[in-house]
Amino acid sequence: MALLPQDNIYYSGDTIKLSFQLWSDKANNLPWDLTNTQIRFQLNTSTVIKKATANVTGGADAQIHVDDAEEGLFTINILKTESGVEVGDYTFEIEVTEENGERFTILQSALRILAEYITWGDL
Repeated sequence: MALLPQDNIYYSGDTIKLSFQLWSDKANNLPWDLTNTQIRFQLNTSTVIKKATANVTGGADAQIHVDDAEEGLFTINILKTESGVEVGDYTFEIEVTEENGERFTILQSALRILAEYITWGDL
């Protein structure tokens, strides 16, 4: 079993917020301007979880929120009802489509879902 970065480990039933900043030129500290871009996310579980920005049909700010377009900041929100998938390791992909139609896969990575212990609400 490969070790995953600690920030890629989550718990079943938790709200998951994945935050990213994209760079057009990291060496020169130039962020990727996300104005008018479309962002798509797919988490490959037994029931594939798909998210998109509001400018994609079926997408919404509640799915992928562009926090600061000019600074390349965005957050992907996975609800607690969606993260209750089976415990295991899953792959995901993030794709950006620019206004001119150019499409870029910006990340393929993995995350791990562990079992939660507290499943009760009241004592």
